[in-house]
Amino acid sequence: MHHPLLGDTTYGGDVIAYGGIRNTTQKSLALRCLEVMNRQALHARTLGFTHPQTGERLEFEAELPADFKQIMAMVSSGGK
Repeated sequence: MHHPLLGDTTYGGDVIAYGGIRNTTQKSLALRCLEVMNRQALHARTLGFTHPQTGERLEFEAELPADFKQIMAMVSSGGK
């Protein structure tokens, strides 16, 4: 569908592809984001499931990684 996750090298998320970003400022910001986060931009704060053998409900939480926080600050400031 040509909508890879940022940093997903398998499906093209490690490059600015498909001509979706034509604005020079946005392209510059996107390229800096790729430099900061050299992995898939995917995070779940909370994950949970029911254990298949015990039936116990398990839940795990994880704070945002530092690179995610950095990207969010870059994007919210308009790339400044």
